[in-house]
Amino acid sequence: MSRRLALFVIVTALATGCGKSITGVDLNGKVKLIEVIGSLDNSEGASTILRVRLLLDGQELSNVPYPEATSHIGIVGTRTGDRGHHTLVVVVTDQTSSPVNYRVSGLRVWLVDADLFGGGPTLARADLPDRVELLSSGQGISYDFNL
Repeated sequence: MSRRLALFVIVTALATGCGKSITGVDLNGKVKLIEVIGSLDNSEGASTILRVRLLLDGQELSNVPYPEATSHIGIVGTRTGDRGHHTLVVVVTDQTSSPVNYRVSGLRVWLVDADLFGGGPTLARADLPDRVELLSSGQGISYDFNL
């Protein structure tokens, strides 16, 4: 995840003449990233998932459409952030039938002090509990946590 940000920064730096900063990002410094991983499953194993959005503090981390309905997806997202209170929401925006029981599992959130090349120490980590909820299209499973 951090490697994608690093690649973006490198490509942008080359395109703009390798200045010290691009839109306020110090190329010689570090940036704090919040990284999220986990999974979402239809509790009965039926292929119902067509689109899922991942929101962190109201900002979209991902909005993934699937060409065919699926029963399982990986949850992945990264954005800049810092320590403090956060809200993460996994939203099933489109599904083949509604409502459906979904399970979010293995949800982990890291705060990483990343450098230009994507490495860096983990500053904080939160392991969020597995949850099952009955969701209609557009509804989500919400987590409040602190890093």
